Order: sequence, then C-alpha cells, then structure tokens
Amino acid sequence: MTTAPVFPDVSADDIAQALRKVGLSAGQVVYAASSMAGLAYLEHPQDIVLEGLQAVLGTSGTLVMPSGGRSFRQDKVFDRERTPSALGILTECFRLLPGTLRSFAPPFNAVCAGGPLADELCAVQSATSFGPDSVYEYMSKFDTQLLLIGCNFHDGITHMHCLEERHGAPYRTWRTHRGTLIVDGVATEREFRHYTRIPTQEVSYAPLEDVLRSAGVMRYTQVGLCRIAAVSLRDFFGVLDPWYAENKESLVTRRTDAGPA
Repeated sequence: MTTAPVFPDVSADDIAQALRKVGLSAGQVVYAASSMAGLAYLEHPQDIVLEGLQAVLGTSGTLVMPSGGRSFRQDKVFDRERTPSALGILTECFRLLPGTLRSFAPPFNAVCAGGPLADELCAVQSATSFGPDSVYEYMSKFDTQLLLIGCNFHDGITHMHCLEERHGAPYRTWRTHRGTLIVDGVATEREFRHYTRIPTQEVSYAPLEDVLRSAGVMRYTQVGLCRIAAVSLRDFFGVLDPWYAENKESLVTRRTDAGPA
C-alpha cells in the first residue's frame, strides 16, 4: 500500500515568522522576488504570503515587487494599468491589490509598490532599466532588503543587472526598443534601451551568492517546502560591486557559435 506524501501546513503566521528570521521588520523597504512552487500544495499560497509580508512590514513598511515582462519588446505595447505582470502569480496578485502603484519607464522592468514610499518609487523614470537613474538604483536611498521567496538567486536577484550596467557586462549588448506606452489610458510612442544578454553566451550568477554567503551577509530559513533568503541592498552592493568589477568575465559559463536569437 502506497502512503500519500504529507506536506507541511503553512500559515500566514509561519510566513511572518520566517521573514523575521531573515531580518525583516516593520517599516522597512522590501523588494521581493518569488516563486510559489514550494508552496503550490497550499490553497491560494500567494494570499498567505502577502498576508505574512503585510503582518511583518505593517503600515509603515513599503513592499516592492518586479512587475515587468516582454510585452513592450515583443508586442510593442505596455499598458501600466492593464498589462499583467509576467513574473509570477505573487507579483500579479500584488499588482491587483487596492493601493498598489506601478512604475512604467522603462516598461521591461517595471515594479509595483505599496506603502508610504510607493508614490516616490513608482514615479522614477529612466532611459534604461538598471542605470544610475533607475528605480532599482533609487532603492539604494533606503535600507532596502532584497528578499527571495522560493526562488533561487540566479532568477531572483534583479539588482545584479545594476552591476552589469555599472561595469559593462561582457555578455550583454544594448538594443533599442520602440513601442506604445499607455498610462492612465493615454497612449504615447516611446523608446527605451535594454541591456540584452548576447544569445551565444550562457551566464551563471551562482558565484555571486557564494561571495555574499562567504561575507556572512546572506540570511536563510525554510518554511514548508519553500526556502526564504534575504540580504540588504547596502551589503549586496558593498560586497559585490568591487567583486563584479574584477570577476565579471568568470560568470560566462559557455560560449556557442549560434546566430542571434
């Protein structure tokens, strides 16, 4: 007789306890990347996670999530109010919450935010996603905490791309995209630059997590089947900015002779 697997129950309180274990607290600015795969056995895991996040941050905290995608690059249209987030069910659930705001310039890597600093963050406009004037660099003004919920470092740490723009990634190249940007129902034609990975080069960001772990600035815990990790943006840049400048070539794991994608 085969016994069905028993999965651990996870409540919003469990999520909140795990978040506190990795250093989150009321009033912080938190940028959260996520995958619900490790909690997919629960009913509506995204609601449980959001409730846990809100319980920890309180009304004085600001929650930020990625909310972009390929729509502007592929379909040539991005509607701030209507285009869904392409970065997971949690980000889309958060986007649709009353009071959540969304940035739009550039649209490739828009963010959603809720809390006291949401207006300020979502008002940031820049020509590129991760340059010195971008919302991702703007988060450095605050003691932002980078949070990974169920996703690995390679897929979740978006701020890695700030280092790539700062230091010129040898495995990326600039491409210009033009399309229709719709904000509050008003359409305009806009142009933005995107720092695109060269398709003939494969890259791994795993060494960066090893560097942060060795520096003692990454914090980890587990809830259910979901790993949670966090690092402050201050520590992230403080440790990795000089390291990346010296070691950026080492992230390329394979080069091929394939033509452009």
